[in-house]
Amino acid sequence: MKIMLRKCGGEMVLSALGELSQTHTLKELKEAITYYQNNYTRMDYPTYEALGYHITSSTVESACRHVVGDRLKRSGMRWTINGAQQITLLRLKWKNGNWKDYWARYRPSLAA
Repeated sequence: MKIMLRKCGGEMVLSALGELSQTHTLKELKEAITYYQNNYTRMDYPTYEALGYHITSSTVESACRHVVGDRLKRSGMRWTINGAQQITLLRLKWKNGNWKDYWARYRPSLAA
């Protein structure tokens, strides 16, 4: 189904699932059909790929690993939820090139 979804889009997968429902009555199949009926218009992957859009989560997962994991998961580190959130926000400022602006705005005495 993944290959069909990527090459033909959600409508084609929905059609194939509909054919399966003629001979199968599994609960999971019905749930899948409902999911595709509700979302197939957002699954036009052939068009999205032709436009150069990323259709996988790999870019986001890599960014999470790089921005969050590399900083928070070093040997011996332990974080509270609040502490992890605060250091992640600071790391994002650094990675996005907003470090100096952040300090100038929120900690003027430390901006120099």
